[in-house]
Amino acid sequence: MKRKKDTISHIITAIALVIIGLLAIPAGILFLLITGIWSAADHITMRLHRQ
Repeated sequence: MKRKKDTISHIITAIALVIIGLLAIPAGILFLLITGIWSAADHITMRLHRQ
């Protein structure tokens, strides 16, 4: 019975890690997209102020 509980516990942990990974990937992409746009806007405004 203990082996069955351990197996179920490992399966639930694996599923939770997969769900967290699937949520973390879009969050990371969104973060990189936002910082990229922010940096591009900074560079554009800096060049416009130099001229």
